[in-house]
Amino acid sequence: MSIFDTRYELARLYILLGEFHIAKAMLERTIEQLTKVTKHQSQPPIILAHLQFQFAELLRQRSSTMKEARTLYQFAIEIIEKVGGDMHLDIAWLREGLGQLQLKNGDYAEAEHNFRLASTIRELWLEPTHLWMNYSRFHLMSLFMQQGRGEDFSIQVQLLVKHNFHTMNHNHPIHKRIMDLCKNKGVMGAPPGVGRNDPCMCGSSKKFKKCCGAKPKPETNENRIQF
Repeated sequence: MSIFDTRYELARLYILLGEFHIAKAMLERTIEQLTKVTKHQSQPPIILAHLQFQFAELLRQRSSTMKEARTLYQFAIEIIEKVGGDMHLDIAWLREGLGQLQLKNGDYAEAEHNFRLASTIRELWLEPTHLWMNYSRFHLMSLFMQQGRGEDFSIQVQLLVKHNFHTMNHNHPIHKRIMDLCKNKGVMGAPPGVGRNDPCMCGSSKKFKKCCGAKPKPETNENRIQF
């Protein structure tokens, strides 16, 4: 492991500990140093893309400069495309990060483009039941919910049902977020293949009509879901 890999792992640790300023300074300094060291190489090292991705994620999640975060995502995508091609599995995470920025800014067409690209890349490498596939489904569900595209939202729910979402670990953060979305969108009715009296697809052991299929509470500032 190089010193740059070590700094990358340290920065991730500082983020987990909530030491965002330390992590930001470490990522900035490491990216700058690594860029200088490798500027004459025909192919930049993939760790540079990972550092840029982590920095972009930090900026996006801390509501910092969105323009800077977008640039970092794009640079990281370019590096990985040079090293491993445009369908490298790592690019899925970068496309989703970029898509979340675009979704936040109301750029729905661009966000959908990146979310679908991420999903296509994962489909090439992973089984449909793999945990990471549910990240792709969640981001598309979030987009469709914001746009009021009920039919497209239901298609993603159908995919969750088809690929055994009810057997997965529902304590995982991404699964909790998926269930929150389904409950908030319950007015849409049961997805194909799930009756209102059937066990809910989220794994709660309740009937669908009493769980994700229940009519949502009137939206207030207290129960509004934030993305």
